[in-house]
Amino acid sequence: TISNVRGKNGHGYMHWNDSPAGGPGVRHETRDVPKPVVDWAGMAEHFVRAVRAAALQAFAASMSLTIPALRDLSTGWDGEAWTTPMVNAKSKIVGIQRRFVNGREPNKACHWPSKGGMFVPANLNGESPLYVAEGASDTAAIAGLGLPVVGLFSAGGNVAQVIEMFGDRKVVLVADNDAPARPGFVGGYERAAAFTARIRKAGMDVRVLRPPAGIKDARAWIASGAGRRDFADI
Repeated sequence: TISNVRGKNGHGYMHWNDSPAGGPGVRHETRDVPKPVVDWAGMAEHFVRAVRAAALQAFAASMSLTIPALRDLSTGWDGEAWTTPMVNAKSKIVGIQRRFVNGREPNKACHWPSKGGMFVPANLNGESPLYVAEGASDTAAIAGLGLPVVGLFSAGGNVAQVIEMFGDRKVVLVADNDAPARPGFVGGYERAAAFTARIRKAGMDVRVLRPPAGIKDARAWIASGAGRRDFADI
């Protein structure tokens, strides 16, 4: 199955999840393929309906997340991975991220031809400040505390969307403490600096909240015992 494609004008690089022989591995192939018209909302709903309660409970426990928070993010199951829809500034679903739980690396991909949107819980309210997390699981973790939160698919690519959707609200970026994943990438500190610079340039009030040293991200911080008070103390 195809898990991701990158490229321009509908042409790109396909990532195949299975080797030709059916064993472990990844097969790479480059093809010119026109982008299909995808009913992302219908696909997301189909994946939500495929979720079994016991499996969702086990997934939530393994990730230290709450079931209501996962449901608010329309978490689904596509037969191979847990899915989370991404929306654009008009709240239209424009893609679906996948998270594998069987040890496969990389453990995240997107259904083709997804666009990188934001993870927005269904029950998001107008409270301020608005917490902005990195990734779907951090979004679910913060939502589990009852705080208003949205998640970035890409800290660089979603800045304009944050400004368009939430330009009248105070923002708290809950940044990661991670180092660059590999050469050419940037770590949590660099991503936070770039995000806040652009948000402030747009005239928005933004602050940065970071987990204590040694804790990678918001989900790990909450799993270690952090609560609403830790997030409000900024």
